[in-house]
Amino acid sequence: DKAVEQACEAGYWRVDREMNVAGSAGLFRILGLDPQGPQLSLAALRELVAADDLDGALAEVKAACAARRTVKLDVRVRRADGEMRRLRIVGSPSLDALGRLSAMQGVASDRSEERAGAAGGAGRESDLETLRRALDALPAMAVLFGPDGRAQLASAEFLRRTGLTAEGIAGSALPDLQRWIPASWRSGLERSLRGESVVGTREPAAFGAADAALLRWRSAPWRDADGAIAGVLLSAEDLTEAARDADGETERRERLAMGLAMTGSLILDHDVE
Repeated sequence: DKAVEQACEAGYWRVDREMNVAGSAGLFRILGLDPQGPQLSLAALRELVAADDLDGALAEVKAACAARRTVKLDVRVRRADGEMRRLRIVGSPSLDALGRLSAMQGVASDRSEERAGAAGGAGRESDLETLRRALDALPAMAVLFGPDGRAQLASAEFLRRTGLTAEGIAGSALPDLQRWIPASWRSGLERSLRGESVVGTREPAAFGAADAALLRWRSAPWRDADGAIAGVLLSAEDLTEAARDADGETERRERLAMGLAMTGSLILDHDVE
């Protein structure tokens, strides 16, 4: 999703089981490539990675695919304009209904300035602030829960519609939020903490009589660098406009799916605990 990319200066990538590569405009920008140019391929990407980093990166990605776990690595890349940059690559597996690996997807971000800043004593913005921007940019309301089932962060839109504050929601358990979140999502959260992604049906919003929105709630686990479930990202897509504009629903779903995938990878990238 472009909004998440711009908020966090990251690019989305996906490689399916046939080794087809897809990349967002943000990824092309990071690599110094023209988004209107030739389609990305694994061969073209190998040409960009520094020779000293290539073998180690390929071995790590293969190991992650074999173990169905997340991958997180730094590589040096020579952009199309000849400039060498250091990129952080983060990704996680997508499984089909039979539990088979269908793709790896995630984000890439340019960390060259981070290293230079660290050498000069300048600190990088807080990881939580980066994730807060990602949640705010999602085309849905969102709440990030930790492994104990307590809220860590919420998007600005969720806070606006509930009247809560960032400080007030931190540490809240799902029962504390069930004035606004359907009671059925207690089981949804528990299922996601066991590793399941859950998508609900259309339900009326519970933000007050003046809010007549139709929402679709969904929850998905996020994982740490070892692949263990470390929490749940709960989101609510506003379907009020979708009910009036069915033609745009596919595009909205694709935007949300990409935005959630990117946010999950950013959580891993920034080591949220």
